[in-house]
Amino acid sequence: MASADIIGALGAGSGVDVKALAQSLVDVEKMPREEAINTKINDQERRIAGYSALMLSLETVKTAFQKLNDLNDFNAGTVNNSAPTVVSAVTTSAAVPGRHTIEVIQLAAAQRDASNAFASKTAELNGGAPFNLTLTIGGTAQTPVSVDTATPQGVVDAINAANQGVSAQIIDAGYTDPVTGGVVAAFKILLTGPTGESGAFSYSSSVAGLDLAADPLASASNATVKVDGLTVTRSSNAVDDVIPGVYLDLLSTNAGSPADIRVTRDTASIKENLQAVVKAYNDAVNDIGILTGARSEDPEDIYSGSLKGDSTVRLIKSKLREMFVADASTPGATLTAFRDLGLDLDRTGVMSLDETKLDSALTNHFDDVVTIFSASTNNQSEFGVASRGIAGDAIKSINDLISSRGTIMTQSEGSQTRIDEYKVKLEALNTRMEALLLRYTKQFGIMETMVGQSNALRESLTATFDGMMAMYTKK
Repeated sequence: MASADIIGALGAGSGVDVKALAQSLVDVEKMPREEAINTKINDQERRIAGYSALMLSLETVKTAFQKLNDLNDFNAGTVNNSAPTVVSAVTTSAAVPGRHTIEVIQLAAAQRDASNAFASKTAELNGGAPFNLTLTIGGTAQTPVSVDTATPQGVVDAINAANQGVSAQIIDAGYTDPVTGGVVAAFKILLTGPTGESGAFSYSSSVAGLDLAADPLASASNATVKVDGLTVTRSSNAVDDVIPGVYLDLLSTNAGSPADIRVTRDTASIKENLQAVVKAYNDAVNDIGILTGARSEDPEDIYSGSLKGDSTVRLIKSKLREMFVADASTPGATLTAFRDLGLDLDRTGVMSLDETKLDSALTNHFDDVVTIFSASTNNQSEFGVASRGIAGDAIKSINDLISSRGTIMTQSEGSQTRIDEYKVKLEALNTRMEALLLRYTKQFGIMETMVGQSNALRESLTATFDGMMAMYTKK
């Protein structure tokens, strides 16, 4: 046995390594305790990793539900336009399926006037002295514009700086004289008002040699358009209030040849979103199965089995399932739950959607689909106890689970607290073992000294006896 060898070695006075001996005895006592504590720390670290993975899975489900949470999520439409060169039509989230005719009688236009010609941009006006000019827009006189630099360029800069709705620019209108063949310099000020009849403008100034309306180029006019036979006028060619959820950009006239605009509901994207949320559920349940299943033998796999036996995870899985299978908090007239759209849950816990039943629900009971998922509202609050529909309720429930004060974070923080406690125990164990090592080293040092003294005495007595024997035997 090891103890017999040690005693034998000490008794022989063979110079045993007392430090190594003491360390070996301490290691025998320390290692199993240290290993047990480190195992507990490792288990808790794996649990924290598992909780993080669980939160990520739930976040994916939440993201999928967010595409079904608002009324606008169900209002996407597509446009078929028979005359794209006459009118451009784009749907918004508020588009309503229907068919419309668009006849553009007149486009909206802005008044444009060109001034008399100047020899240069810096030609002197008003003898070089500053002056004022006044713009009247839509019959309302504006604040006088102060022209401090009395040149054509100065007029342009002052009008633009005033920002009253009329813009100005210098145009090089130079030309070649057909008789002399020389180039005649001609710079003109071009004024452009706001689009529409209300943007008609005039100006007044007493400066000689300045006529900003010398060459009227275009008059201000409103757009006139017939929508489904009803004539309307607008000050702009961008019209967004005559067909619900459809933005029209008038490009040219087509009097007598109405364009046909058809708005259809885009149920394909809605189907994709519904299928995506089911897939997110199945992926989350699969992740939970890995987290609560057998631990992998791969040391790099810190997730498998990390939450095995965790009752909190079982509760979360049950809540997740309830989000999909329970009746909606906002039932429709005909549809009351996700299952009415073809949702099915097999005996292994995998969800699927019956496309035939889903298509029928979207075609025949679309308003009910919107109601049970979004409560037919937009921008729902995450606070309070209002009924939010399947998607809104699910998002709130998931937020309650994954928030900084939620169930999962509380469990994760609990694991971190236990890790900190285990580390304190580990430090205490190291302190005790260091004290034990010191005591063993001291004790074995004393034993080694005693053995050395005994060996010295034995050698002295042996020499004495040998001398006495030699004297008596005369050898």
